[in-house]
Amino acid sequence: MTVHTPESVKAALLAQWATDTTCIEDDGALRLDTPYVLQDGHQLRVRLYQDDEGVTVTDDGFATMQMEMYAPSAWVRRRRYKQMACIANELGIVWDVEFSYTEPTMESAIKRLSTLARTVDQALSLVASRYPWVP
Repeated sequence: MTVHTPESVKAALLAQWATDTTCIEDDGALRLDTPYVLQDGHQLRVRLYQDDEGVTVTDDGFATMQMEMYAPSAWVRRRRYKQMACIANELGIVWDVEFSYTEPTMESAIKRLSTLARTVDQALSLVASRYPWVP
């Protein structure tokens, strides 16, 4: 029987994440396909832009596109936009058609990826919502 240590479990997790993550240069940004699986089955894909302000990470408008695709009317879209702004505000993310945040370093930007994944996932729950109430 193999005895696992905290170090061996961490090494196995990091190796799997490295296998499940791709990063390529794409149109002036870095496109990162993460191992985070969203509730709709898509893996979270983000873009990273570097400039003098730091590193901006964005969902590239994915959540908004999904919401707009399945909104049955302009009225529902407007309500869901308000909900998306509330979700972003609660989680410390900016929403302006796309969810994004800016951090001073790549390391701090990567640390917040799970928050962006949570934000996008919560927004995707609005797509399935039958009752587009605004909090």
